[in-house]
Amino acid sequence: MQKNNITTGENFDSLITVLMNYDIHKDVLSETPHRRFLDLALVPVYLNGISDEKGIRLLTEKEDSHSSGNDEFLFKLGDQNYKRMMGLKVFSLNDFVKSTNNPLFEEDGPDILFEKELDDIYIITNKYFLFGARIMYDKDFMFKVGEFLKGDFYIIPSSVNEILVFSTKFAESIDYLKCIIKEVNESCLESTDLILSDNLYRYYCDKHEICIE
Repeated sequence: MQKNNITTGENFDSLITVLMNYDIHKDVLSETPHRRFLDLALVPVYLNGISDEKGIRLLTEKEDSHSSGNDEFLFKLGDQNYKRMMGLKVFSLNDFVKSTNNPLFEEDGPDILFEKELDDIYIITNKYFLFGARIMYDKDFMFKVGEFLKGDFYIIPSSVNEILVFSTKFAESIDYLKCIIKEVNESCLESTDLILSDNLYRYYCDKHEICIE
């Protein structure tokens, strides 16, 4: 993954925040601002383009006088830019298999309300299908998913680009799900940069938080 030293001439309009696996990227994360989140890390990056997951540059120095030396500036701006630039798409898994051009919802940001019954499993990503798993860090949106599903739900970290969610009442075997996640990561993803996690996550509505199952 490409690293980049910040200068005051950087264009902060291209700064976004993304989620990536902490252990896989531990070495480079030691040199860049990040926030731990479960077994993941929220990281401010520069988006070079929207072609693939390699189109980002990590920051390797803390922000200089342009941001008053405050990492909070990077995360706040990165969060705002992500919502503005990347948007949100939610698909039922069945419809997605039939056509990737039929989102159930499509918004400029994650502040949506579910309005109708969906299938049992849903794909959450963004309009570019790039770093869509970032939505996991949005507490307000995760709360809305729990409201719609009327209870706790599981999150499958399909890749850094999307997640799958479904109600816990539909889960037959947690161990089986964990095996599938690991198998897909090992055999189906083209690079380790695409791997989000080998873990299964659960959102607890009563605690309003995500935990590793």
